[in-house]
Amino acid sequence: MTVRERLTALGLTPDIFAREFVINPDELAVVLDSEDFPCISDHLTFLEKTSELMVNIYVLDVIQSEKDQKYKRYSFIVFDDNEYLWKYFPRFRGIPSCVHKRNIDKANHILKRNGLYASIIQFSPELYSNWLEENKVTRDDWLTLMEWATEQRGPPHRDSA
Repeated sequence: MTVRERLTALGLTPDIFAREFVINPDELAVVLDSEDFPCISDHLTFLEKTSELMVNIYVLDVIQSEKDQKYKRYSFIVFDDNEYLWKYFPRFRGIPSCVHKRNIDKANHILKRNGLYASIIQFSPELYSNWLEENKVTRDDWLTLMEWATEQRGPPHRDSA
């Protein structure tokens, strides 16, 4: 696979990849159609392996939740930027938000093929802030964010048919 194809598979554009990994965009442009370029390939391999692991964890979380009947519905949260992703999920630092979103899309596709469903909730700082105020919630962490997400509207948890 070329560098360009690998970027696309991860949900990255060359511009985002260059910015996130501090690579000169002009130098990246020269190797986009190459099969391998050591420094860039190392970054891509890291992202690919991390993404594969993340997708598997997401799928297993939903499967376990279904077995335990722990939640009425399971929600994934996607972010438009790294700031909020990394604030609430610091373990994802270094993973761009667009890659996180692609991983959630992949996990959800696997789940749907197996008859399982999870909502995908788009994070909105404004809606979340309003929810915190309305509910007089003073804690602002990932658990609170997940609580907010479960109250948001997304695709149904189970097929209604």
